Amino acid sequence: MITIEHCSVYFDSFTALKNISLHLKQGTIYGLSGANGAGKTTLLRACAGLINAYEGQILFKGKDIRKHLSWYKPQFTFTPEDALLPPYLSGREFLEWMAKVRKVDISAKEISERLEELGLGSRQDELIVNYSHGMRQKLAIAAVLQSAASFFMFDETFNGLDLQTLSLFKSALRKKADAGATILLSSHYPSLINDWCDKELRLKSGQLSE
Repeated sequence: MITIEHCSVYFDSFTALKNISLHLKQGTIYGLSGANGAGKTTLLRACAGLINAYEGQILFKGKDIRKHLSWYKPQFTFTPEDALLPPYLSGREFLEWMAKVRKVDISAKEISERLEELGLGSRQDELIVNYSHGMRQKLAIAAVLQSAASFFMFDETFNGLDLQTLSLFKSALRKKADAGATILLSSHYPSLINDWCDKELRLKSGQLSE
């Protein structure tokens, strides 16, 4: 599904990624590991079309994402560690709004049940501006997982969540993968990558490492 061919990214004299080539298959959860500055976020942002000044190619279903970005956008999601959510919406309104943006057929009852599962049921009509960081994190992940995308990217998004929430999201990602989605997530926690992912991709100084 995703093919990265000889991808290199430079920031002035600094090489963030160096000649990365890999193929990400459907139905697979990939874990991206590496120290700070290894290139994890750069790789994810390039795959999300947020960085387009790179050497090489990134192909989605055989098409260059730089040349077909408008076609590509509805088919992937990218969730950073600190996603910015609209503070003037409630948690429920945000999930409803995201469902409309992504053209997902989901009922108000299903949204309410999802918020209840995440421990946000009693605060679903409260404005996001009053949510804690952890609550906003849960909401951001829930919003992308209700989409019908086929490629999901998460950049340190699961760090710091409680065990019950992690279990819910782990199960949700597995269902997405079993249905044919490709998932690429980065984490500093080896236990999460070992437990959640089918394959680990290690980055060191901008290069894939064994």
